[in-house]
Amino acid sequence: MSVFQNLQRQVLLKYPEMEMKIIGGFFFLRFLCPVLISPEGSNIFTRKISAESRRTLVLITKIVQNMSNRVLFKHKEVSNIKYKFK
Repeated sequence: MSVFQNLQRQVLLKYPEMEMKIIGGFFFLRFLCPVLISPEGSNIFTRKISAESRRTLVLITKIVQNMSNRVLFKHKEVSNIKYKFK
């Protein structure tokens, strides 16, 4: 049984209405987000990443994670994103 199948089974037992949200969140949190935040750690990018680029990657990761969880951004987060991507 795969990790996702086991997770799905456990979630269905306790929170049947949350099945896809939890599985999507788990995938993004454990697999995709770490690669986005630290691409050099996954040997995707070998050069040193600047602080500004790192902050951009963190914001992108927050966007992806919130989308996967279907969570709306708070006002402060929206302001940060608007400022960064002007």
